[in-house]
Amino acid sequence: MPAPTTPSPSERLWSEFTEWMRAQRGTMSSTLISYRLPISALLQNLGTDPQTFTAERLRHFLLSQVKPRKTLGFATPNEEFAKLVAKLDDTNDVSNGGVRYGT
Repeated sequence: MPAPTTPSPSERLWSEFTEWMRAQRGTMSSTLISYRLPISALLQNLGTDPQTFTAERLRHFLLSQVKPRKTLGFATPNEEFAKLVAKLDDTNDVSNGGVRYGT
């Protein structure tokens, strides 16, 4: 029987995140599955140390994921999301240069 492998930092963070989301938010597995690719992209882009996730770095990453679309004068979900992300610095969701989750 092969020896168990040590999880990568990304795998460890994903496991901790999903455990927290289930316990604290009651998030279903089907929802968490849809989060896997965006969170993997975030970790690949920003690294695996959440202490280095500043509002500026998160905003830059999130805005890089939004693709502009033309509409008939109505704001698209992507545009609304971009506005929300642009306001990150004005909220209490990010403090001391790091992301707080689980508090």
